[in-house]
Amino acid sequence: MSEYSELLKDPRWQKKRLKIMERDNFQCQITFEKDKTLCVHHKKYIKGKKPWEYANKDLITITDEEHTAMHIVLSENSSFFRFMSEVLKCTPTDVFILLYRTSKIVKIEGKNGIKTAIQLLTAYVIKQEEM
Repeated sequence: MSEYSELLKDPRWQKKRLKIMERDNFQCQITFEKDKTLCVHHKKYIKGKKPWEYANKDLITITDEEHTAMHIVLSENSSFFRFMSEVLKCTPTDVFILLYRTSKIVKIEGKNGIKTAIQLLTAYVIKQEEM
């Protein structure tokens, strides 16, 4: 078992993890699902920092499925996500969430979805700045 896996068993991480899930209403912040297994994702990693030492704004509740998918997509497209995160001044995870939500809105609402997506993106960026 890896050293990082051991850190995730630490009571300080378990307490922090529960606090984040409570903040997010035990709901995936990507898909808004509540009926799937949830985990807490670190939006960024800082070498040497323990999992519980991160600011709450750097943690997000997501489903295990989305967690796996996100890591695959981010690693396969790392240059794009790094570039977009610099442009938008947010984390690659935030870019992933924005693109996911935007794609769902545009698919559901067609041309009107673009306007709604822009409003959602703006609201999301403002929310992240306030956290």
